Amino acid sequence: MSSKPSIAHVIDTLQIGGKERIAVLLANELFKKGYEVKLVLIHQTGPMQNELNDGISVQVINRLYKWRLGYLKKLYKCLRSASIIHVHAKHDLRYVLLCKLLFGLKAKIILQDHSHKVYFTWKDHLLTFARHQFIYVGVTQQHRQAAQNVLHIPKSKAYFVPHAFALSTISKRYKKTEQTLQFVAVARLINRKNILFLIDLLKEFNNIGGAELTIYGTKEDLDYLQQINTKIKYSNLQNKVTIILNKAQQHIDLTQYDMALHAAVQESGPLVLMEFLGAGIPFLSYQTGAIADMLSKDFPECIMEHFDVAAWAKQIEFIQSNKIALKQRIEKLLDGKYSVEKYVQRWERIYGVISSSCA
Repeated sequence: MSSKPSIAHVIDTLQIGGKERIAVLLANELFKKGYEVKLVLIHQTGPMQNELNDGISVQVINRLYKWRLGYLKKLYKCLRSASIIHVHAKHDLRYVLLCKLLFGLKAKIILQDHSHKVYFTWKDHLLTFARHQFIYVGVTQQHRQAAQNVLHIPKSKAYFVPHAFALSTISKRYKKTEQTLQFVAVARLINRKNILFLIDLLKEFNNIGGAELTIYGTKEDLDYLQQINTKIKYSNLQNKVTIILNKAQQHIDLTQYDMALHAAVQESGPLVLMEFLGAGIPFLSYQTGAIADMLSKDFPECIMEHFDVAAWAKQIEFIQSNKIALKQRIEKLLDGKYSVEKYVQRWERIYGVISSSCA
């Protein structure tokens, strides 16, 4: 019998998203290491389930009404055999804690807070009363510190694990740059992702060199999507911008592009930078979130601290002129500092600590 803890990941759905990709990756990697792993979905499944190892159980609560006792009983039955419950959202943690209160769940509980900004709602403040019942793991140092200060999480129960890993999809061939550079952006089409800035940037860059932009996004905010299309039209870039909606991120071949752009104004990661890194392509991003902060130390030329369109355009030229050396640095760091193995090992250490603790 395995001495490793059995782990249940609790998440709303397996729709395409950052925390969903983290849950699937962790489940797959832990399963390969011999852990008993399952995913418990509060609402419904989604396309990310197709990326799970066939040996991983997926149980769906399909909750329609939050406070119906039947759904809580169903959740209890899904979780009672787990020794560790790894929860991926604060609102789901509240639901799991209620299940623990009513039915006496024995498992140790971890919250991995993927929030794109450090904030706690009035409902989150209720977690203060249960602060000894779970381990808090923030994706930035700011998240961890805020959990200690606002929710009064004990220091011994507050951790920091950034999403600093990349699955390497690097092609061993260096892409031959054509006269027209091919840019790519991958982002939800919502206001804080700042897609309108990228349209301005493309227009600016086309004044000094030819370029096209492909945007992979999710159709969420129809008003914002309309703003993007209007901006493209009035910038006379209809033949320069392609928008592809709702394509699963794991099916996007980033290696076909010359460079990736990311201009979100507020992120906890952004995790997509690690996917650019994994594809081995140069990128330029605004500095927001823990991953951007970390990458700014290894790739300072790829991180911008402002939204000056002309400065971004000049920086693209600089990066393109040094792209082969940059790709070599990326490959070296993918084998070490930013490997998936190192990320999973950090979680194994946390699982080990809480498995052996009495609290």
